[in-house]
Amino acid sequence: FSFIMFYVLAISAYLLKYLPLRSAGDLSTYIPMIHFLREYGFHGLVPNWYNGFILFEFYPPGFSFFGLLLHFITNNYGILIYLALILIYIIGFIGIYLISREQKFSWVETSFFFLAFFFNYATVVYVIRLGRFPELLGWSIFTFFFFLMLHYKNRSLGRFSIAIPVVLGIIMLVNVYVFMLSLTLLACLFVIKSRKEKWILLLYGATTAAATSFWWYPFIKIFAGVLFDSGFYKWGVARELLSWNSIISSNTAFGLLFIIAFLVYIAENNADENKNDFGFYLPLFILDFLVLTRLVYFVPILRNIPTTPYNLLFLFVSIFLLIKIINVKIRRLPVFLN
Repeated sequence: FSFIMFYVLAISAYLLKYLPLRSAGDLSTYIPMIHFLREYGFHGLVPNWYNGFILFEFYPPGFSFFGLLLHFITNNYGILIYLALILIYIIGFIGIYLISREQKFSWVETSFFFLAFFFNYATVVYVIRLGRFPELLGWSIFTFFFFLMLHYKNRSLGRFSIAIPVVLGIIMLVNVYVFMLSLTLLACLFVIKSRKEKWILLLYGATTAAATSFWWYPFIKIFAGVLFDSGFYKWGVARELLSWNSIISSNTAFGLLFIIAFLVYIAENNADENKNDFGFYLPLFILDFLVLTRLVYFVPILRNIPTTPYNLLFLFVSIFLLIKIINVKIRRLPVFLN
């Protein structure tokens, strides 16, 4: 994984000199969005692209604001985009470090967690080959959201839990797919909380919706009237999962990996951890079941999420659970030897 990391950073250094073309996936679209934000402003009319369009009616603005901040520092789009890639990885590492410190993981386990998620084959191909930098930023911020969910799993929602709607709102403004899957994680916390704290979480959800309504309200209007009918957000799981060759695929592998890790963790950890564990991971288990059985195709909104975000979600949680399982066995080792 370390070799893959150095390879990715080295091969991506071409961004310092060459503007990526269509062969680099969607990156050639995201870079102009930063320029358009600088020139025309948020929801400004872009007159000279696709016969003119309103900026950010079709896609979240988070990555473009992130890039605009870096543009003020670098004043060069090539340096900007490569620096953005490095900073995204640093953000992701900080989030995983917080998770690891919360769970008392070792430095080896922390490094493995970071490298195995961000530099496995599926993530690298999806993000680097297809140029999905905004989604990579979304997953980096997701690590902080996962940390918050774990932190408050066995704790009461204190004053600092106000960070939950803040981080969730940032994810929404960065990537819609990661945001929808983050709501599943919020449901994990919701399931195990008391009635009073459930109301607090609902309030946090409403706060997130209100604070980000400057973007999502116009987006939903366009989505309902144009985007779905035209097919812009209609790809989803339909063409990826409803085919025979999808049965033997990375989606099936990651889905089964999570189920195995979940069942082994519950069996191994029953005597060591809080009994909330089963309820906490239950929404993720249900979501994985829907994806593996293809029943997710019949669930509104979830059917519009492509399979790769599902893969990355189940991979992330699986890596976390596998490390937890190893730690449980290590703690039991002295007793076993005696």
